[in-house]
Amino acid sequence: MQTLSPADTGPPAAPAPGPPEYLPFAFPGVPSVGCAFTFAPAGTFSISLAPDAAAAAAAAANRKRLLGRLGLERWVEMYQVHGDVLLVDPAPTPVDRASEIRADGACTREPGLALLIKTADC
Repeated sequence: MQTLSPADTGPPAAPAPGPPEYLPFAFPGVPSVGCAFTFAPAGTFSISLAPDAAAAAAAAANRKRLLGRLGLERWVEMYQVHGDVLLVDPAPTPVDRASEIRADGACTREPGLALLIKTADC
């Protein structure tokens, strides 16, 4: 009988089957831009709508987990309002805080900086 060390056992097992947390999307012909749509199993990402500190902490944990799974470290979040304000190369938003930026859109030239866009499914 051969004993395997943890280093010999290969990659970690795949997560248990279940509903996906996000759906990745690639724009044809634009390899440097990616997109991911989240689903309910990923949890809520809204700190601004959290009813209490525990819910805000859970949302922050969900944000950190998603960033890690997407291979990202930072993002820009805004409170989207219909208007004529477009953020160009905005500063990253701390993942554990709600954004205070109000704008209708955002764009960046900074590689690895994700733009978080929240929408409702209603």
